[in-house]
Amino acid sequence: MPAKAVADFIVVALLRRADARDCFVSNRFSSLSDVPAGSVIGTSSARRIALLKHYYPQVEFKLLRGNLQTRIAKLDAGEYDGIILAAAGLIRIGLEKRIRQYLDVSQFIPAIGQGALALEVLSSRLDLMLLLAQLDDNDTYILTEAERCVGRALGVDCSVPVGVHAILTSENTMRLSAMVANNKTSEFITTSVEGPKADYMQLPFMLIDNLKNMGLSEILKAESS
Repeated sequence: MPAKAVADFIVVALLRRADARDCFVSNRFSSLSDVPAGSVIGTSSARRIALLKHYYPQVEFKLLRGNLQTRIAKLDAGEYDGIILAAAGLIRIGLEKRIRQYLDVSQFIPAIGQGALALEVLSSRLDLMLLLAQLDDNDTYILTEAERCVGRALGVDCSVPVGVHAILTSENTMRLSAMVANNKTSEFITTSVEGPKADYMQLPFMLIDNLKNMGLSEILKAESS
């Protein structure tokens, strides 16, 4: 969904977040670490390409498009040695057994809001707002709103390699992590901040300050040029 709500619509509830991790699916290898140099890994995500380039430079990547069933079929047809997908999507359609490895969020930082389902309705439908608001999961709202705040501050879309992920490390403490990259130059920065859950709208700006000190502006300028 877009960082800013579409006119006349409002998000009334966020369901409890599913698994936010990326995952590795392969018929040949049990993990990305087992994949030999020159192997072809499929993904359509600029973020995942940047992560593969940074952490697994020995592999080659090839664009992978289509719905989940189509992507799995292309893997089974031998077009790829492995593919990277969102774990939540496979779990939701009953293909969890195809997952060979769940990728650690401390390294493979997920996309903003990955694994969360939002319920959005017309702002004029007060009846639906009152009904659906009962389904809202407050922790999911706090975590995803912190992630979306970073996205809004960066002002980028899904074509730019950006990952942002928030987790609760205890009942009242939140850790917010991000990665930003440039697939043209292979520049890559990552950082995290931690603080009280109640500060979920302040932590994103602390994170942005860290990224700026690491060269954020130059990376984004080069990525857009």
